Amino acid sequence: MDISFNTIGYLINTNYQNKLISKQEKPNVKQQYIKDLKFYKKRIFDITKKLLKHEKINNTIDSIFEDYCKTLIEFFKMTDTKDIIQQEYKQQKNVSFQLNKTEEEIDDNIITNIANDDFNNLIMKQNKKNITIEQSMNIIKHKKTSKPQFIPKQKNINLKDSQLKYKGIKKEKEK
Repeated sequence: MDISFNTIGYLINTNYQNKLISKQEKPNVKQQYIKDLKFYKKRIFDITKKLLKHEKINNTIDSIFEDYCKTLIEFFKMTDTKDIIQQEYKQQKNVSFQLNKTEEEIDDNIITNIANDDFNNLIMKQNKKNITIEQSMNIIKHKKTSKPQFIPKQKNINLKDSQLKYKGIKKEKEK
């Protein structure tokens, strides 16, 4: 067991080496990390600012920071895309629900008062078996040309929107 752990320790990527080490850490190490983080906080911010200005610090630090930034950018893009699609879905859901009901039904049936059976009927597929003459006899039916198949289009979401640049960032209090 110890030999394989040492082998993995030497062969693993330096970015993931901390995960392997953290499995063997004691609880005191975590507390020491928090103290060190508070102590070096200003220096960490300073180096981060320098790295954001594309200044070179160290090859290892530069590559780790680059991976960190790429991961954050992907996270922001996925979050923004999810939020935009969910917003469109909410708008579409409200419109389609109101189109299927008359004005009296909208007033009478608030969503919270709809019975579970109505929800089940909306969600579940109804199996209606209608026996036709074609099913009971051997009748050959020639298919007509079908309508062109609907192919969904890929949505173009503007991830460079100015609103997304500062999304989720709290405004600093002016002194």
